[in-house]
Amino acid sequence: MAIINGTLLAAKIKTEQANVISRYQKSHGSVPSLVIILVGDDLASLSYVRGKVRAAEEIGMEVSLIHLATTISQAELLAEIQKHNQNEKVDGIIVQ
Repeated sequence: MAIINGTLLAAKIKTEQANVISRYQKSHGSVPSLVIILVGDDLASLSYVRGKVRAAEEIGMEVSLIHLATTISQAELLAEIQKHNQNEKVDGIIVQ
């Protein structure tokens, strides 16, 4: 049975993805952009999102974190998502 070193594997994957981002930037003139919409103040969700922001920035992506109150209505949240979905500079959206 082989033992997997998660730290080394993660570093290898990050390096590979940073290279992908670099090639993308050279061919497209921009870097991929990620918008993360966080609703509420759940500590576990906040920790998860911070990790995603850090990981994306480490590989060279642009990341925007939008933190919304738990009092936001469904219609307001959908409008926020739609606003970013229509932005041609945004390549991905995470709603947490």
